[in-house]
Amino acid sequence: HNVEGVDEERVSVLGLSLGGTVAAIGASRRADVKNLIMWESPYDLMGTFRRLLGPLAMMMIRTHGYLQAGLVQVSAEFCDQFEKLNPDTETEKYKGRVLLVHGSRDHIVLPEESEKWKTSFRRTE
Repeated sequence: HNVEGVDEERVSVLGLSLGGTVAAIGASRRADVKNLIMWESPYDLMGTFRRLLGPLAMMMIRTHGYLQAGLVQVSAEFCDQFEKLNPDTETEKYKGRVLLVHGSRDHIVLPEESEKWKTSFRRTE
């Protein structure tokens, strides 16, 4: 529905890190999103988790049903959803503009992840 004062031709979504991955999925599923900004977003979220937390941590998620990572609790269901995610299938639906922002020295989400997103979005052109 139309919200007063919102120009429906200029709807944009911004997401940081995991939020950027979620923003890409959301933007791909809504025709009214015209601009997508992704800031240091993992293309392969589970690969990023495995690299950061290690293979034993991933086994603990499966064994205990969750992993406490600092203040965040990562559930097995969360991991299952992201393991099923195919970013290329999601991005093929998106027709708007994309801005990818990534620091060249990011050690959490590697800059190569943005390159993967770039390739994925180019498939939609």
